[in-house]
This record gives sequence, C-alpha cells and structure tokens, in this order.
Amino acid sequence: MTPTLRSALRPAYWARVLVEQLGDVVLFPRVAAGLLVAVAIALDDPVMLLPVLVGTVAATASSVWMKRVRKAASAAGMFGYCGALVGAASYLTFDSGATASAVAAVGGLVCGPVAAAVAASVRAGALSKVELPVLTAPFCLISGAVALLASRGVKQPTASVQAESGPSLEPLMAAGQSVLTNISQVLLVNNALSGALLLAGLLVIHWRLGLTALAGSVVAGLVGWAAVGLGFFGHDDGTALQDGLLGYSAVLTAVAVAVIFERPTRRCVVVALLAAALTVPLAILLSATPIPVFTWPYIVGTWMALTYLRS
Repeated sequence: MTPTLRSALRPAYWARVLVEQLGDVVLFPRVAAGLLVAVAIALDDPVMLLPVLVGTVAATASSVWMKRVRKAASAAGMFGYCGALVGAASYLTFDSGATASAVAAVGGLVCGPVAAAVAASVRAGALSKVELPVLTAPFCLISGAVALLASRGVKQPTASVQAESGPSLEPLMAAGQSVLTNISQVLLVNNALSGALLLAGLLVIHWRLGLTALAGSVVAGLVGWAAVGLGFFGHDDGTALQDGLLGYSAVLTAVAVAVIFERPTRRCVVVALLAAALTVPLAILLSATPIPVFTWPYIVGTWMALTYLRS
C-alpha cells in the first residue's frame, strides 16, 4: 500500500480535507482558514453550521467521485466549499436545520457534475485560452434552483427600497458596519462581529489576504453609499448596503483577482479594485430579477477581470 493510499484511509486525513474545504469559502484552503469560517458561522447561528458541514461533506464526496473534474480545472471553489455555501443558502431559504441539511446533502452531491459542466462551458470556444475558473457557479446554480422551486427567497438586496428616513444608524456607523458585514456575508451571515472576527483572522493567516478583503469591502462601501447618496438607485435607504448584501461579492472579487489567480502587480490590483467596484451595480441590477443574486456579481466581475488581464 502506497503512503498516499494509507493517508487517504485515515479519518484524520479526511477531517483535514473537509476543514480545508471550509477554508476555501474565503478562497484560502487551509485548516486555519476553515476553522475560522466555522467559528464565524457558529458565532452568528450555531444551527446553520450543521447544513454547512453536511453540504461540505456531500460536495467533497461528489468531487472524489468526479475525479476528472479536478483534472479539468485547477480553480478553487468547485468542490467542498460550494457545498458549504449550498448548505448555508438552504438554511436561509427554509429556516430549518433538518430540512436545510437534507437539501444540502442532495445539493452537495450535485456539485461535482455541475462543476464539470461549468468547467466545460467556460473552456469552450474563444474563452478556452483564458482558462477562467469555475468559482462559485455550481453553488449559484444549485441554490438558485432550490430557492425558485421552493417558491421561497433568501434575503437579497432590493433595487429600490421605499423609505422616508435614512439608515437606521448614523452614516459613519452604518458605513463602518457595512465594511464588516460585507465580509461576514461572504459566509451568508449578517453579523458585524462575525465579519470582524473573519477579517482579523484573515489578517493573521496572511496579511495580503486580509488587507485585500478589507480593500474590496471599503471600495464596495464607497461605491454603494455614494450611489445611495446621489439617488442613483432610487429610494434605497442604505439598508441593503448596511447589511452587507451589496458588498460581499466585491470582497471575493478583490481577493480572487489580486491574491489567488494573478500576481499582485500594480496593474492587477487596480483591475481587481475596479472589478470589485463593478460588483455593486451588478448586484443591484441582478436583484431586479427573480433569480437569487448570491455570488453571481463576484463570478461576473472576476471573469471580466481575468479575461482582461489574460488576453
């Protein structure tokens, strides 16, 4: 028996793999990042952690079965962490740990085949030379279909919120909260404390990772609050921004482009921040459709940035 096979048969090996898959939620598949993600979710709602773990296990099992997917693309986000996000979205959709866990198990198993299909699609035709990553597309497709079939939505940003008053917090406090909730919403969690913990942990794990996440969040906040102040998005009172619903894709986009997929040159950083800024209007435009927004702005923004940088 080879050393690799012996390792694969040990429970500790798979425990480490699953924790690393959780770390991939923040685009950093390391044990420390995975533990940080689990703690940040549990801090907001411990019950939510169950379907997240179930989805992670199911999606990882699916990726092992679909071994050829691993060879088809090297992008992060096509295995366990898409299942983790499916579990989180299921919990927000059904508000039940048991139902969400059952949906996460099935949805996680589907992640592998869906990832294979997406990988084949983004590598076809003119885009084949760009080698675009799959990212969270399997999660968006699966959880979007679940939400639509269940005839229930998850909390999403709205294109226009009618209100006579401004944000419930003072402007500076609301802006500060949005910087943290932008980061916590990467986990589909609306909790500034979870966002602060996640940001602090990312800075400790790797300063560039944390700093880029913070930069993406600040850019999203500046673009979003400026747009609200100018009335560009109608009568939105800033609630969606304050809750981080319009900024989490910017966090992921900045990290993906400037840290994960490309070298952090000056040109790359500028493109990453511009793509992060673009995700805010993309999120508002997509929210006008019946399809749950989830991380589609992150996918579109990252694909556009990588296409530009690699062309």
